[in-house]
Amino acid sequence: MENTFPTFIDDFSPGHQTKRDASMIPIGAAQGGQNVTISDGDGIEPRKGRELLGDADTSGTVVSSAFTFRLKDGTEIPVRAAGTVLEYYHSGTGDWENLNSSYTSGQPFGFREFNENDEFKDQLIFCNGIEPYSIWDGAIDQLNGAILSGATEVTVDTVLRSTIFYGPATASGSTDTTITIATAAWATDLWNDDFYVEITAGAFDTYVSRISATTTTMITFASITGLAGLVTTFRIRQSKFNHSGSLRIGTTDVAYTSLDRTTRFAGCTNTPAALDNAAVAQAVVKHENNPRGNILETLNGKMFLAGYDSSTIYVSKVFNATDFTYSSPRDAGEGDVIDFVEGGGQITGMGIQEDSIYVLKQDVIKTLTYTQDPNDLANTNPVIAAPLVGPQYFQGVFKVDNYLHFASAKGGIKAAGRVGTVDFVQTLQISDVIRPTVNDAVFDTSAGVYFDGKTYVAAKTNSDSTYNDVIFVYNFQKAAWDLPITGWPTSCFFVYDGSLYAGSSINKETYKLLVTDYIDDVGADETTYKAQWTSGYLNYGLPAKTKSFTALYVEGYISESTTLNVQIDYDYNGVTTTLTGSLAGTETDYILQVADDASLGTSPLGEVPFGAGSKDSSADSLNKFRLYFTVPPVPFYEVAFTFYSDGSGQRWKIVRFGPNAIEEREVKVSLKKKLST
Repeated sequence: MENTFPTFIDDFSPGHQTKRDASMIPIGAAQGGQNVTISDGDGIEPRKGRELLGDADTSGTVVSSAFTFRLKDGTEIPVRAAGTVLEYYHSGTGDWENLNSSYTSGQPFGFREFNENDEFKDQLIFCNGIEPYSIWDGAIDQLNGAILSGATEVTVDTVLRSTIFYGPATASGSTDTTITIATAAWATDLWNDDFYVEITAGAFDTYVSRISATTTTMITFASITGLAGLVTTFRIRQSKFNHSGSLRIGTTDVAYTSLDRTTRFAGCTNTPAALDNAAVAQAVVKHENNPRGNILETLNGKMFLAGYDSSTIYVSKVFNATDFTYSSPRDAGEGDVIDFVEGGGQITGMGIQEDSIYVLKQDVIKTLTYTQDPNDLANTNPVIAAPLVGPQYFQGVFKVDNYLHFASAKGGIKAAGRVGTVDFVQTLQISDVIRPTVNDAVFDTSAGVYFDGKTYVAAKTNSDSTYNDVIFVYNFQKAAWDLPITGWPTSCFFVYDGSLYAGSSINKETYKLLVTDYIDDVGADETTYKAQWTSGYLNYGLPAKTKSFTALYVEGYISESTTLNVQIDYDYNGVTTTLTGSLAGTETDYILQVADDASLGTSPLGEVPFGAGSKDSSADSLNKFRLYFTVPPVPFYEVAFTFYSDGSGQRWKIVRFGPNAIEEREVKVSLKKKLST
């Protein structure tokens, strides 16, 4: 009687595995391929697409760094460094706008928010290690009307924040510099310095002036000539721009002396000509005398700054990210300078773990803490020291829950943290099952991020690659690796508006990743990509026996515009033979149900139970298919199956497949060799 085998594969959760021989990896694992992910229901499907954020730019300038600046009011502003410029994404203009220029070309930046307790302003601290340590407060707007070169006034949509702190109210009296109310409504000194009075009616409607003094019934402010004796309505608000300073319009810094209307900057100099709706931003403030570095971290009200080519960390005063000074001897809360000489070489990353700053070099990882007492003493302790134990590049260091993840020079994608109940920090190599793959990769410009249950690590495929051209993806829910992403050259990642974005490693372009149309947009164009999954070599537990089958059953989902290709390799690399076939999404003979017919409301109530069905959400809008590929009975020892598509917008999902394999009776004569005595 012929020996048959349980042959269906319907659990693909083992993911990508290349460390063991392809005939020894678990059933359902992939020995190779690209651009395929494990779905929530443990099927396999192509990775999603990407779309451009802002305009296309194929000049060859690389986006070296990017960061999302999150303001206290919930606003998010992406910032990126590319070539010699620093830019921010303006949601109003829908494009990247110049924030500052004349930086060292291609030099990566470090970014961190630092919001001081006694300040209403937001602060983004950034530096590239060469040009000055700088601050930007994130105030942006657009011109309300074109301006001419040399204009002394600049009008925008608003210079004020949206929050109204008091009013509208009616004044009981006024002078050019005061407004009085009849009944006390606020505390003395409440509105001093950081607030503005806004006139909301009459001849002085839309005038604003900065408040300098407050009693319980009167506010004093900079003069509004002619206001005296006029009883008027008013509100108390905050400005989103500095009281005086500079604006960035185009590529020019424009100085101004005051805000005198709800929409106007006064006393402007160096103003360029600009069109209506052009972007306007508060200009960057440079701190020339501060230390410089491009690895930044914040903890316990202090800024920690290191240079990628240095072994020194500079520490700011408590709650003051622009002051790194200290006395001798140092007083508590002052700045500090700490040299990390162990392990040699430069600092290649920093991160926060529990209540410590982790300082990482290629050959050593240490912690830096300050005693939380009046002495405020620095303590440094070794965590682990070994050749190539640490990261190679600082942008490849990122946080995942209570672990720091990074890529080492020897191809290990690692995690550092406390494991279980063990009371000391260990490093874990999470990429062990794909070790040959990551050993070939180069991580000297790596970038990493954790997003929606997965880590994404961009790297170079091998030493022949001149830029990051592959992304390794680890699925924490499955504890498995997806197949690598290709076609997304990536130098850096950031999260904006709840979605994952990446800066290009070949052009001055930024993309939203994982978009659901499964199309790789490049401006007005689309690029095709190949999504391929190849099983391990299956021998059905009888590696020394030949098997055969006459049909391959495949079940899954497919869109009408997709062609799913199938390849069967009989024995290693198809040395016996290779057979191919395909299924078009328009071949209705194999389609069981059109996706629209499966949705709630298209069937009579009660025929399709509410919430019924086990199809995972990624198969929504796809059509269910089931078919048998018939094949001749080719004898084999091991067999591998490949599913792939090659195009734009190709959508498919495999939920199970398998052949009707049986054991053959004979061993191939050509493989027999007699031993001699």
